[in-house]
Amino acid sequence: MARILVADDEDDGRALYALWLGDGGHEVIEARDGAEAQQLLADSDFDVVVIDLLTPRVDGLSVIKDLRTQPGMGRDTGIVAMSAGTKALPAGVGLSLSAMFGADEVLYKPFERSDLLAVVTRIVGQATGGPLSQH
Repeated sequence: MARILVADDEDDGRALYALWLGDGGHEVIEARDGAEAQQLLADSDFDVVVIDLLTPRVDGLSVIKDLRTQPGMGRDTGIVAMSAGTKALPAGVGLSLSAMFGADEVLYKPFERSDLLAVVTRIVGQATGGPLSQH
C-alpha cells in the first residue's frame, strides 16, 4: 500500500481517482489545487503524487519542479502528471514539460482506472525494488 496525494481542481475527477486508488489498496489524500498540494507535501510524506498540470493558484508544473528541486519537498516522491490540455497549453506539450521537470509517468485525460493503477504500481515497484505484489 502506498500513500498517495491526488491533486486536481475538478472535484468529480479527483474523487474518482481517489476512489480508484483507494479500492486498489492505497491510502489517498486529496488536494484541490497546486497550492494545497504544496502545503500537504511540506507537512507530510507521500510515496506518489498524482497531479493535474492545470490547477488554480499554483500549477502542477510548478509543484513538480518544486518537488524535484526544493530541499525537504520529497525529491524521492513518485510523480504522475495528468492533463487534458487547453488551447494555450496542449496536453502533449504540458506532459512533455512535466517529464522534463521530473514527472515519472504521464497520463492524458481522460484515462481508465487500469491506466492509473498501472502507473502507480510501476512507480511504487521501482521505489521498493520490485513488483508491488511482493511487498
